[in-house]
Amino acid sequence: MQLMARFAIVFFLFFLSTTVKGQYAAEEFSVASLKPSILQSSVLNKNHQTLLQAVKLAELDKILGSQGPITIFAPSDTAFEKISHRTLTEWLAPENKQELLSVLTYHMVVGQITASKILQAMASGQGSAVFKTVQGNEILATLEGTHIILTDCSGNSAKIKTEDTNLSNGVVHLIDSVILPEALD
Repeated sequence: MQLMARFAIVFFLFFLSTTVKGQYAAEEFSVASLKPSILQSSVLNKNHQTLLQAVKLAELDKILGSQGPITIFAPSDTAFEKISHRTLTEWLAPENKQELLSVLTYHMVVGQITASKILQAMASGQGSAVFKTVQGNEILATLEGTHIILTDCSGNSAKIKTEDTNLSNGVVHLIDSVILPEALD
């Protein structure tokens, strides 16, 4: 009887440990879950306060904190300073939420678009590549020396300054200018 009770306890503990180990291995300890999300990452906290403020005002923080993957071309605070103060103030006004949303989603592409994928697309495209943004318009990627340059619908450009910050729900590339969808130029 004691042997049978010990066997039952050992079997129960074995079953419990494999179930728990399998559950945690699949859910809790995946490589992606060890990385922070786009919004949890410290990469945007240093020089991207305007972008973070705009993301919250446009209520994109819920999306950028979710699973993804999404690629963000993130303008720095210095990039936003190139925009007129009046324009920036208008974008950040609550009544202009749709316009702000349009600007922000123009800086986003669905998928995990690393610099190497951009370069591969440019090699296939004879030196340039076009990416459709979440906003719906396209951005053009080209190479200038060793820098990837993004060009918007009106010919304004931004240089990727820091590339490939890989996070749990996407990739962030830090850019030096704000690019604009066609309707906002």
